Amino acid sequence: MIPRDLLEKVETRATGSRRFKLANGEIAEYPTGEAYVEVQGIGATSIVVFGPEKSQPLLGVTTLESLGLQVDPVSGQLKPLELYLL
Repeated sequence: MIPRDLLEKVETRATGSRRFKLANGEIAEYPTGEAYVEVQGIGATSIVVFGPEKSQPLLGVTTLESLGLQVDPVSGQLKPLELYLL
């Protein structure tokens, strides 16, 4: 999830919408689109959610997997994900 105003600033357009279950249990529908995301010098195209203005950007597991990264549960840091080609 990235604040809508930031996505619009970089000319990302909504192409649809999806329903999400929030941490408080509520269901909310948000516009979605695609954007190039880069973290630690690694980039990939990912689905992005147009969040409310001033919302905290969230990096989800789908985007992390696309980037070949995972969160180390002990340190909380990002580390390379072992990728499988099966």
